[in-house]
Amino acid sequence: MPTTFLNLTDLDNIIRGLEKAWETSSVEMLKEESVRTRIPEDILLQWETYLRQRIHLRDLHEQLRTDYLSHVTHSSEARKAPTPSDQIELAA
Repeated sequence: MPTTFLNLTDLDNIIRGLEKAWETSSVEMLKEESVRTRIPEDILLQWETYLRQRIHLRDLHEQLRTDYLSHVTHSSEARKAPTPSDQIELAA
């Protein structure tokens, strides 16, 4: 079985397509038994898998962003106000 790698945009598009095709939201699909009974089980399993994968990717993205920002340092040079000579050099 081939492996397919999906990014957050892909997952959002797939989930939106399922919601449109079955005329229900993901929340209703997860909570409402009446909605779940009209959707085939294999579609339900795929849909739930896409939702879990989207949550997982969002968590990974947030963790990566947090880790990156925790290692970014602000140099004292970047914080100082520009001097008139700096402004002349930038204008040149």
